[in-house]
Amino acid sequence: MGGNTWIFLGFFEFKAGATESTGCVVIHATGAEISSAARAGGRPTLVSADAVRFGGGMGNIAPEGLVSYHPRYAESARYWTQYAGAPADLVYLHDVEGGRFGVDYDRDVITRPEWINYLHGAPNGPNKDTSHPGLGVPIDAALAWHTDAGISPNGLIGTLSIYRIRDHRGQDNFPDGRSRWLNRDLAALVQEEISRAAEGNFTSTWRRRQLMHGNYGEARRPNVPTMLLELLSHQNFNDMKYGNDPRFKRDISRAIYKAYLRFLAYSYGYDPVISPLPPTHLYARHIGNGSAELTWRIQPDPLEPTAYPDGFIVYQSLDGKAFDNGHYTAEARLVVNSLAADTSYFFRVTAANTGGESFPTPVVALRWSEGKKTALLVDGFDRICGPAVVEGGSVRGFHRAIDPGVGYEYTYGLAGNQYDLNPQSPFLTNDQPGWGATEGDWEDRLERGNTFDHSIAHAEMLAAAGFAFDGATADAFCVMEPTLSYALIDWIAGRQRATPPPAGMDGVGKPDRMKTEFEVFPAAARQRLQAHFAREGKLILSGAYAIEDLTRGAAADDDSRRFAREWLGVAGSQSR
Repeated sequence: MGGNTWIFLGFFEFKAGATESTGCVVIHATGAEISSAARAGGRPTLVSADAVRFGGGMGNIAPEGLVSYHPRYAESARYWTQYAGAPADLVYLHDVEGGRFGVDYDRDVITRPEWINYLHGAPNGPNKDTSHPGLGVPIDAALAWHTDAGISPNGLIGTLSIYRIRDHRGQDNFPDGRSRWLNRDLAALVQEEISRAAEGNFTSTWRRRQLMHGNYGEARRPNVPTMLLELLSHQNFNDMKYGNDPRFKRDISRAIYKAYLRFLAYSYGYDPVISPLPPTHLYARHIGNGSAELTWRIQPDPLEPTAYPDGFIVYQSLDGKAFDNGHYTAEARLVVNSLAADTSYFFRVTAANTGGESFPTPVVALRWSEGKKTALLVDGFDRICGPAVVEGGSVRGFHRAIDPGVGYEYTYGLAGNQYDLNPQSPFLTNDQPGWGATEGDWEDRLERGNTFDHSIAHAEMLAAAGFAFDGATADAFCVMEPTLSYALIDWIAGRQRATPPPAGMDGVGKPDRMKTEFEVFPAAARQRLQAHFAREGKLILSGAYAIEDLTRGAAADDDSRRFAREWLGVAGSQSR
């Protein structure tokens, strides 16, 4: 299946100057499972690769003789499908409905569902020829995801789920005979899960709009169950207080995953099991003779009782980037043996159950050596949040100069800094859009966020200084025994700072389920650091806002200011 197009193989790390012996991608068709499956189907086991592409590349489709000069991921679906080998007469159609021939806007809307049909193939192939074999990729369901739902001067727009029963031929069955009422079932599941997540984790007054039977191409054209999601409105200020927040993106994405899993489980007649959330409180410590003990804690999902781990997978690396295939353990603890002296090791852990595997913990580091002082390397930077919200008088918007926020790994959808913060500024043209206008200089760029691997650089520094070290996340440090003794603590604060919920919403949409998060040194950490200092232990502290957070941050109080003054030797007027 999937011939004559690009197939994603995965993410791989390569060092600069890598050669065939130090870095390569090998595509193979070996292994008993693949071979037996091939024999059962009476087909030989073959893998063919005409090319291997690294990265997405830059746009090279040239309508009217012009290219976009943007990365391909930032271009429209119509250009992507052409690059991916889709036949023009089946996917990005020339005979556009409504007679607007050659208009790429219309072609783009049509391309998205028809590409799904082309990937799937007969009997649910492209609508121009549903019997076309396509690429034979079994697709169970599809999703059209939009954020274009309206404007409200106050409150939220919220979530609208759109489905379509009759297709453009007036049929209420898919070509394979299944009922298109499955579209409504899917839309209802997505609406329910999004509402549960938004109401449970962010605001109790999230607006759950209607299930809408709408005649839209992305709801009508797919020949597999699908729905068109209007998650929120990117034109509405209060909606975007959530829409710009990676915590909201994370939880809503998980909600949609839950909905689609339930849909598939019900379709195939089994009980859905949701994959777990990542473990917390990761701590790696040397226990002697080249052995290390790793411990962590389970993170329950309060919205999903099935998302409980059966076990965990511990991944190990020598550089913090390229990890091994992992070691499974049923307990929240693992002893790793045969670790060489004077060698840095990096670990991360995922939780797993029959539903799947969680995202990983942050990376922690460990190095042991005979006769050397031992440090504790603490990754205290786990913050993700949206940019600063400013609201008052004639100013409303997102002020990245105050605080750009922190994305999860990378932010793909950033247009630029907002320069028009006056809600009375009118829309004039696309080049003079009024309130909310941005500089537009980030449309073809990625903004680096929190990559959760900050221990790597600090491990190199400590090793060069002659230290052995254990590694921990900040939440693990906060529950350690206060008597635990290290010569040095290296605390990575990064862009950590106490982050309150977005303000300014007194009615619908107030973030009453959110709390202030990401304090640099919560009370438990301060207590253990004081015990460390009392034993004449040393501290290396790095971070953009560490002292400011203690002295005048959103969670600062008399005790945190006293800690900064008496134990760190800094006054409240010092911000960094």
